[in-house]
Amino acid sequence: MLGTTVLIPTALVPQMGGGNEEKAKVIQTLLFVAGWNTLLQTLFGTRLPTVIGGSYTFVAPTISIILSNRFNDTDPIEKFKKTMRAIQGALIVASTLQIVLGFSGLWRNVARFVGHFLFLNLA
Repeated sequence: MLGTTVLIPTALVPQMGGGNEEKAKVIQTLLFVAGWNTLLQTLFGTRLPTVIGGSYTFVAPTISIILSNRFNDTDPIEKFKKTMRAIQGALIVASTLQIVLGFSGLWRNVARFVGHFLFLNLA
């Protein structure tokens, strides 16, 4: 959890225009969301004792949002706020797609097809 909860905000928040206060808020938010995700996973999910936190998968898209010229602002705090809103919006859209694929059962069919395809190529 140290890597995803502390190291990612430490690397990304200064590029977004934030200081130590904004970095602390991002870390607090990650800890809060990780706690809620873990609680929901153990109550309604597979009920495995997992800890769900941030992911390194989203670092590359986040960096591309940070480096976008749309968020060049003279005030670093305004740049941080605008960049955070863009990142949050992108995560909401990506999560909605994953939710639809998961609940609809479409992903099960895709996974079955990929499994059969891989098995045929290995044989």
